[in-house]
Amino acid sequence: MVFRGQLRLQELSTPSDKQPKPPAGADAIGDVIAKLWDRVLERGPDARGASILDLKVGALRVHRLFEEIKQATGVDLPITAMFQAPTLEQIIELVRLGRAPAAEALAELKKGGGSPPLFIFPGMGGIALELAELARLIRYDGPIYANQPRGLIRGETPHLSVAEMADYQVAVIRGVQPHGPYRLAGYSFGGLVALEVARRLQESGETVDFLGLIEPSLSERNWPKSARAGFVFRRLKHHAAALLELPPWKIAPYMASHARAVFERLRRLLGAKDAGVSPYHREGLPAGLAETRAAGNAAFFGYRLAPYRGKATLLCSERGDALGCDARLIYPGFLEQCDMLQCGGDHAAMLRQPYVQELAENITRCLAALAQIHSPSRASGTEGRL
Repeated sequence: MVFRGQLRLQELSTPSDKQPKPPAGADAIGDVIAKLWDRVLERGPDARGASILDLKVGALRVHRLFEEIKQATGVDLPITAMFQAPTLEQIIELVRLGRAPAAEALAELKKGGGSPPLFIFPGMGGIALELAELARLIRYDGPIYANQPRGLIRGETPHLSVAEMADYQVAVIRGVQPHGPYRLAGYSFGGLVALEVARRLQESGETVDFLGLIEPSLSERNWPKSARAGFVFRRLKHHAAALLELPPWKIAPYMASHARAVFERLRRLLGAKDAGVSPYHREGLPAGLAETRAAGNAAFFGYRLAPYRGKATLLCSERGDALGCDARLIYPGFLEQCDMLQCGGDHAAMLRQPYVQELAENITRCLAALAQIHSPSRASGTEGRL
């Protein structure tokens, strides 16, 4: 069976008098956007025929490109448009028509058919672009989607709990694939959402035959006491080493800049229920990204891990997350069945080369094993292929 997403278009409102009007003439529009593409993405004219998904640029750079297109033409492209119109030619066409893709929860990262889709949930920021390289490297004959949260575009209210996010994503997934077997994965905070989606699908009588938790994060309220003590020791050692490297006049500014984050962390480690200042907070994010990340923070610190009556595969990096707890110390006790696979790098680097290659290989092998289990040749003794 082949599953496909649907592309919907919505008319944009006419630019207000305060917004710049589109340049006269289609050729002028194309020339303006092409020059912005070259300057903002900094990949040179040779990249004009490439997809944004293949250029390895961050979401903030794409947002800047769309903001400058808006300033130059008056056409407001949502950040999610990068997945439905990822090339320069497609973006120019959208601006010429004065139309933009409506925001969609699913970003198709890789086309495919024959096997059920693989749905991957991104980290706290919610931008699927971070998963593009991983999806490209996974060898799988089914389509690969990234599940994006609500709140990435103006006018959307983001969900504030993992439960709300999971309910929303179950509906999104079932709109593409009504019945299982389902195949899910989630990176970092996205691992929590993937786990809760799997729980809901399973409780509704469906089969989840792959759940990949890619170094899933957990807030301090879920950590065992031994992990809390070990974390405090590691961070004190880290800060002590950093202070020893600093000249005397930089010690006080260093301590001042870290004092609040350290205080809030200690509060949470001692059992504070409110999140306080998140160690994952980022200043200067544009609208949409900022709201989505803030909602993710709230959901992250409010989440309480509960047992899952199913199997999951933990895919953890060699060096882990310096600001988090090793998932291998917590998750196996909450999973009915658990496989653990180690990948190179650390929490952030495991999505980048060269480490993302190993992560993709591990996921490829897991999915290939499923293909062997469901192969008609094993069920009937005859050769066959999904």
